Amino acid sequence: MVNGFKLNDEEKIQALQLILERRRISQDLLKAHFGSSARAINILTSLETEGFISKLEGSERWKIHYDKIEKYLADKDITEEDEIPEYIDVREDNQKNERCYLKKLNREELEDVNGMIIVIIFIIILLLPVWGLLAMLYLYFTN
Repeated sequence: MVNGFKLNDEEKIQALQLILERRRISQDLLKAHFGSSARAINILTSLETEGFISKLEGSERWKIHYDKIEKYLADKDITEEDEIPEYIDVREDNQKNERCYLKKLNREELEDVNGMIIVIIFIIILLLPVWGLLAMLYLYFTN
């Protein structure tokens, strides 16, 4: 617990996986992923308290303890197949937007999206002859 903030397991796992994936850690990276500066600071502080990251005195850069992170995730039996929500940062580094990320879709959500796309294409194909007829009628009556 850091200043009344308790990092739950899911958030800790997401943060640690993000560190392993990006091979870096920063407040901006966590803010883009978790949505707010305050939350990012709390996560950084919690990860530092638990020894996953550290700063050398007088340094601005975080030292990442990859071995400890990998051991923690292995102990939690987290594999790539586990479905933990992940987000893709879609903002430019110079932008300061609070919530600017897209959720990566799991297989079921992706199948739902694909199904909706097929239905939309089917409806468009069915309506093409109607649109053509309307265009011909418009041209006929406007000339």
